[in-house]
Amino acid sequence: MLSVRIARTLVLVTLFAIARSPFFTSLALPPFVTMSAALLAIVLPGIWLAQAVRGIDDSPAAAICWGFAFSLALVSAGSIAFHLTGAFGLGALLALVMVCGYAIALLVPPRAESTPLLARAETWLLVATVAITALVSSPRTGYLTDAYDHLGTVRWMTIEDRAYPVESFHADRAAAGTLDPRKGTYHTTFALASDLTGVDPVDGYRTFWAFTLLLAFASVLTAARAFLTGERAAWIAFILFVVLHRGGPAGEWFSTAGYPGSAGLWLYLLFVSVIVRGRMARMARMPRMALIALGFATLGVHLFYGLLAGLAFLYLFAGLLIFRRAEGAGLVLRGAIAFGAGALPVAIFRYFATYDPANPIHLHRQAVIELTDRLAVLDATPVLQAFGIGGLIALFFLPFLDWRGRDEQGGRGDLFLGTSLAGTFLIVWNPIVFPALEPHLGYLMRRIPYAVPWAFVFAAVMTRTMGPVGTPGRTSISRGRRSIAWAALAVVVITAGWDATRRRPPRAKPAAGVEEIAQQVVADAAKLLPPGTTVLTDPVTGYVLFGRTSLRPVAILDQHSSPNDPLAARRLSESQRALHPATSEAERLDVMNQYETRHILLVTGYPRDFQTYNAFYSPGMASTMDAVLTGRTTFDTIMRTEQAVLYRLDGRESVVPPGDRRPWATAGSLTRPGGPADLPGGIRLTGARLGTSEGRPGDLVWLESEWTLPHEDAGAVPMLLYITGVRLEEGSDPVRTRAERPWKIFSLGGREFPYLLWKKKERIAYDAPLRIPERIAPGRYEVQVTTDRHPFFAVRRLERNGLRWSAARTGWTAVDTVEVMP
Repeated sequence: MLSVRIARTLVLVTLFAIARSPFFTSLALPPFVTMSAALLAIVLPGIWLAQAVRGIDDSPAAAICWGFAFSLALVSAGSIAFHLTGAFGLGALLALVMVCGYAIALLVPPRAESTPLLARAETWLLVATVAITALVSSPRTGYLTDAYDHLGTVRWMTIEDRAYPVESFHADRAAAGTLDPRKGTYHTTFALASDLTGVDPVDGYRTFWAFTLLLAFASVLTAARAFLTGERAAWIAFILFVVLHRGGPAGEWFSTAGYPGSAGLWLYLLFVSVIVRGRMARMARMPRMALIALGFATLGVHLFYGLLAGLAFLYLFAGLLIFRRAEGAGLVLRGAIAFGAGALPVAIFRYFATYDPANPIHLHRQAVIELTDRLAVLDATPVLQAFGIGGLIALFFLPFLDWRGRDEQGGRGDLFLGTSLAGTFLIVWNPIVFPALEPHLGYLMRRIPYAVPWAFVFAAVMTRTMGPVGTPGRTSISRGRRSIAWAALAVVVITAGWDATRRRPPRAKPAAGVEEIAQQVVADAAKLLPPGTTVLTDPVTGYVLFGRTSLRPVAILDQHSSPNDPLAARRLSESQRALHPATSEAERLDVMNQYETRHILLVTGYPRDFQTYNAFYSPGMASTMDAVLTGRTTFDTIMRTEQAVLYRLDGRESVVPPGDRRPWATAGSLTRPGGPADLPGGIRLTGARLGTSEGRPGDLVWLESEWTLPHEDAGAVPMLLYITGVRLEEGSDPVRTRAERPWKIFSLGGREFPYLLWKKKERIAYDAPLRIPERIAPGRYEVQVTTDRHPFFAVRRLERNGLRWSAARTGWTAVDTVEVMP
């Protein structure tokens, strides 16, 4: 026993030496080696502890899962303690982890070896699989992912020496010192390894991703063993999950497994495997403590997975009660109580350390179908993203699961699969339950379907219905069962093949060329500017700049900004307005003074126009802006390359008066017969008319319009303009038919000066090219318009017009009439 403990201690000492010893660092070891050593030094003591705890699953995969859970619980406890004291940073937290690691290595006796050689090889099989995957693929970074969000946070944790992540995107963050509710313990683990090794987070991302993928594989295999009876069934379930979950290896889940928040999903799956198997609640005090540690670690990673764990408990508990299995329900309840006891302290800490989201981008309603003013359900798009075709077809195989638990060990897994699938749909597509939860969870509601391991349904059906053809008299039954198994296998093959042949990642094409240029541009700028310098640049470059350098942007794009930042929408609008060529210099300088920046970074080398959810870019506009700043005496050029130019505001005060009326502003030449009309979204139509009074189907008609914002500047959520035609009844103008689907939908204001940049009380001219629909009956039509915000995931409303879905809301107003000729 003593020799094993000494060996463990030597392993830890060696790992720390490889990570930081001057001798090893002088060898210039690859970042993958030093980061792996640091992460192993943090995780291995937890694995040794898991191997010593009797009663939990004996498999190596389970030891890996519990090792991560114990290690993350330790890091989470230290992070909270040091955050509350405010006097200790990553160095003290690392010392705590080292001391605890050495204590575990010396004091915890190893469990007596009783597993066969084949079972012991499981660990090396999982490690080898992850290592090969890490070598041949890479986690995805870019402005269309969340990667830079996490990498930048970890970088600033190491720069600011914080034991718990806070919102660090902007130097003037309004909530300095408060926790970003999305960030958690896994970020701290990443920061500890990065700080110990001195490896840049971008360089260490692949290593970190490989460790998270190892946790994912181990937790899936552990859950498969809990859900199904027999090793063959468990391995089939494991393979099916890897192949089918979120599009399989060709999809998104391999690359997004590196997101720190993804670790919460795998810890959640470990919790589900415990309550499904039901063994933990029967054990002694020490295994109960393991569940408490799991609850502590899971909420430490992300609060959302505590909600998912609660839903998983409700699914299984309700199913056991319905099928009159009270003993099993009691065991599940005791397991959930132990998990909740560990989660409660983290929940209390988070409640007092954060506050309700104030970011209007995060608060905007998303992925909702409004049935009435009060009733709503989740849109089908996020459900399809989570389940795909295979997940929806799995519903048809639920009757073939062992609902009543005739096979006690595997029946509870079948019961959870059925209740979780049904329960998820009863939550997200229940018009009464969904509106009650959605105001509190917001966009997180669309992530609930990801918690269902629906791939296990096919594994259960195939392994329990596939068998030899029966004896005479029962041949038809056995053949029927075999037909079911083959049908499930066909669904798996077709679904996996469909996902594998699709172009992945789905949004890679819009990002092609932009990512590489952005990386080079921000690296060049970082060589010239001191760390922490705030730079005014477009939101896409700003996001990459935050993730890859120690510079700070004025704004970052889309939903990557912190939910705690109430200025996120204003940052986006004002940063893009300041970089528009027609903006006056006085206004540009006001924005720079407001956000305490003296540098402008213009990227002129992006290959094409592009637009994300709430950011836009045009190479022509950037080149024009470059010419404008070059002619200003208030700016000095400190860097110029083929792709970008960096300007610095000189020390002289600008006395340039505001410019004349800008090109997009108007003199108010248009009017509307009924006067200005206030449309949905706080926007006012001051005048409009059609360029012609008649046309034929397919003809192009221009709609000339003028707009203003009477109350406040435009937010970061794009505004869409909907145009439709309503046929007037002959001989009676006031009598109208019901509104049809929109003829045309525009992003209001166009690409060159979109609605996002409009200012309060500014009168804006906008001409929209409207094409009369090809298939339309001749007659006189009243052209009507309305507006609607376009969130990250669209909000739609069910209108009773032939049960059609309409993307537009109410608030239609007439602007002119057109005669459609035969």
